[in-house]
Amino acid sequence: MFLGTMGVYGLYWFYKNWANYKIASGDNIWPAVRAFFSIFFGPILFKNIASKHIIQSEELTKTVNMIGTVYVFAYVASKAGDRLAAMNIGSPFTIFMSFMLMPVMCWCLYQAQLIVNRVCNDANGESNDKLTLHNYLWLALGLCYWVFEILFARYQFLSEYA
Repeated sequence: MFLGTMGVYGLYWFYKNWANYKIASGDNIWPAVRAFFSIFFGPILFKNIASKHIIQSEELTKTVNMIGTVYVFAYVASKAGDRLAAMNIGSPFTIFMSFMLMPVMCWCLYQAQLIVNRVCNDANGESNDKLTLHNYLWLALGLCYWVFEILFARYQFLSEYA
């Protein structure tokens, strides 16, 4: 879903996980704000989820810290690439840089989701392994966005080097 929606699913993923954490912990937090500012709150969410894991280990702590660090760096670099491309600085390479960092961010969320699944006693993720109509609608919108971005990047590349 993350790649299919060009990263927009990440916002929902963070919102949903913060909302679930709020229910489970009883903490007075605002999931929507924390999702929107995932660059600051993402690593905290990863640590909070890992703290609920049955088996606490130094390896789990290192893994969660690494996931959070990689996510933040990939997010910042991707957004920087987007902004540079919007200002026509380094285009089309800055656009490609942003595209190439999406799988890295996706990997971070995937690793965090594996920990969430284990914490929820659903290691295989069976409670959420089917796509719904809403998922397909989001994927269709994502496909349109992907087509637009690819055509725009191609146009930028051809106009620069043709």
